[in-house]
Order: sequence, then C-alpha cells, then structure tokens
Amino acid sequence: MAKPIFSWIADSWEMKLQRKKGSIIACDYKLQAQTQRDFFDAMIVETVIPALDGASKEPAYIKVKLSPETIRTAKASGKVEGGTKQRSSSPPTSRWTFPASIASGSARLTRSR
Repeated sequence: MAKPIFSWIADSWEMKLQRKKGSIIACDYKLQAQTQRDFFDAMIVETVIPALDGASKEPAYIKVKLSPETIRTAKASGKVEGGTKQRSSSPPTSRWTFPASIASGSARLTRSR
C-alpha cells in the first residue's frame, strides 16, 4: 500500500475522519487494466490487522473497509503505471504493542525488538 493510504488509516485511528475519493483498478497479471471503480466521499469504517506471529509463513494482509457515498464502475484499458508485481508479505518478526487507548482512537503503534 502507498504511504497516503497508511496515513489515511492512521488518521482514522486517531478519529481524524476524512472523506476521500479514489479509484480501484482491476488488472490482469501483465498489469493491463480490466475494470475501474471510482469511489467518492469514502470514509474508512474498519481496519483488520492480522495476527502478528513471526513464526507464521502465511501472508499478512491488512483489510481496509471503505464506505463511499457513490461508486461508478467503468471498463478500463491500457497498462497501469507505477504498479508492481503482486507478492505476498509475511508477518513481521518483531513484536508490536497496542496501547489500551486504541479503543479511544488515539493509539500509536510501537515496535519492540
């Protein structure tokens, strides 16, 4: 994920709710665009962080659920610029601490080695 998306997630955890617009482009394995979904005035309503188990060999994915006001679907074409080959990520081998204030939306993640 790009840094602006991580910043948007961090802001939502701090209750700095922002509405954003953007696009999700579905591509084939050659990065040729197939379909495009434009969303408008979306807010992050849920983030799910996987179990951070350093011994696990399973890929780690962060799930982000958006709630947009409007969605527009269109056929897309052409090669997507800036894309990278899809690869799976393994969970980090370091330990993460979630403070009790996460429920209040003012949490910061800290990493201990």
